[in-house]
Amino acid sequence: MLVVGPSPLEQDRTCIAGRTCNAERIRGQSLRASDRLQILATGGGTVPLRFPMNGLILPDLNASQPPSGMGLGSEIVSAPGGLYRLCWCSGLKPSGCLRGTDFQTDLGAMTILGVSPLQQDRTCISGRVWAVDSLLGLE
Repeated sequence: MLVVGPSPLEQDRTCIAGRTCNAERIRGQSLRASDRLQILATGGGTVPLRFPMNGLILPDLNASQPPSGMGLGSEIVSAPGGLYRLCWCSGLKPSGCLRGTDFQTDLGAMTILGVSPLQQDRTCISGRVWAVDSLLGLE
């Protein structure tokens, strides 16, 4: 029996908020250019806000098969720092890979380094010495 899909299932990746996000290729058995990856709050769950292309990760089709890389395009990631899930959907799925619920295979963590929450207010008073308290987030 041949089991098709990503392997191993602990293929964690890290990107930095405020930059474009490209990472090394996903490893697996009989992966296809039609397969899709999605960044989700949980496998098969909801799409987090502020990811380029709604968190859909496209394979690097300019390279040899199987796809040698993945990325979120040339847009900057503006999602808050945190831990998200990297989920896979087979391009052979008859209904396609259109919704978060289509991405049932959780293949690892997508860590976004950056501030969280995105809105962190600070107050300073004119004429006084001011030091910025640490910002909350993931570093």
